[in-house]
Amino acid sequence: MNVLLVEDDAELRGLYAEALLADGIEVTAANTAQAALDALEESRPDIVILDIMLPVHNGLTIMYEMQSYDDWSRIPIIVLSAIPKADIFVNDDLIERLNIAEYLDKSLTAPTELPIIIKRVLGK
Repeated sequence: MNVLLVEDDAELRGLYAEALLADGIEVTAANTAQAALDALEESRPDIVILDIMLPVHNGLTIMYEMQSYDDWSRIPIIVLSAIPKADIFVNDDLIERLNIAEYLDKSLTAPTELPIIIKRVLGK
């Protein structure tokens, strides 16, 4: 299983990656939207864990870009953000269209929970 982890905070990115690696999950990490798009071009992850607030271009940019490519549009996304879901998405239709499988609050989600959530989303 391969995860694209998009998080600009180096400390959090390290904690999340460590928890995933400890569970045997391969991690490709990106700290910007451009790095995430480059990683998507290089290899197709099974799932994307995505922060909304990123430098230059935000996570929404990545999600909309993913929807413009047929093979990328099928990759499930787990949003992991400090921004409340209601502040970003006004309706569930947009969440479904962007292929967001889960929307998690960073302050309420321990890094060790990520492997469990990923496996549930992927049905493994």
